[in-house]
Amino acid sequence: MNNTNSKENLKIVQLSDLHIKKDFNADRLDKVIQKTNEQNPDFIIFSGDLYDNYSQYNENEAVISKLKSLKAKYGKIAIWGNRDYGGGAVKEYANIMAESDFSLLRNENQVFTLDNGKKILFTGLDDALLGNPQFPSPNQMAETSYDILLTHEPDEVSQYQNKGYELILSGHSHGGQINVPLIPQIQKKLRH
Repeated sequence: MNNTNSKENLKIVQLSDLHIKKDFNADRLDKVIQKTNEQNPDFIIFSGDLYDNYSQYNENEAVISKLKSLKAKYGKIAIWGNRDYGGGAVKEYANIMAESDFSLLRNENQVFTLDNGKKILFTGLDDALLGNPQFPSPNQMAETSYDILLTHEPDEVSQYQNKGYELILSGHSHGGQINVPLIPQIQKKLRH
């Protein structure tokens, strides 16, 4: 990301929809963590859905250990996904993310100051399916150089396009959110 008013490039790595379960457990996160850390990100965003079904499978200590090993220069930020509410996950998700050194935003803003003194705002909304997304107030956009909105479901993005954010990141779609006209959409199943 390169803001034309700044010489600082930012590298943001977004992770989403890990859906940890019996056949994709914490041990399988090693490759994700390695690839992420190799990028030397300034920020790591986790846009929701940590466990597939918390009541059927969970391994919090192992997951926390793995997520804690993710490294970002300025910060690690997470938001809520629909699966982070179900199966009892709602009682554990905030603690898991906090112990993994993520700032968990639910209808909240967080501002980071970069090495060049410029400020970047992240607004994290609650999940649109099982939560209650609302924009936080007061709006801090006037004080920042760059503003990024985080929301789990991309279906909701159209209603946020005129809110002043330069970038909106979401997860949930499990196969891509970009369709190029006249080119058939290709869904690639990733093997973890």
